[in-house]
Amino acid sequence: MDKPLARLQIEVVSINARLGLMPRQPAASFVPDPQALVGTCRRFGPFGPPYEIIGIGAEEPRGDRWMKIRVLETGEVADYKFSDILDDPKER
Repeated sequence: MDKPLARLQIEVVSINARLGLMPRQPAASFVPDPQALVGTCRRFGPFGPPYEIIGIGAEEPRGDRWMKIRVLETGEVADYKFSDILDDPKER
């Protein structure tokens, strides 16, 4: 006959809770104005080619926006979503 598995309950209490302090609230995420990014450079992910943001494109119905970019290595101009730009690292 199989024995039932024992149940272990672990209570995790933060130091703040023990001291009676309120938990820290996450900081509101800052979303820059798309116009402020024009003229700056970023990179497609950590190892992709760098690109320059050269203009603002059309706004999407769900709040995102298209931006005009130029890939620095090839000169190719393309539309790229603002939300994707925010995920890409800044180029130094």
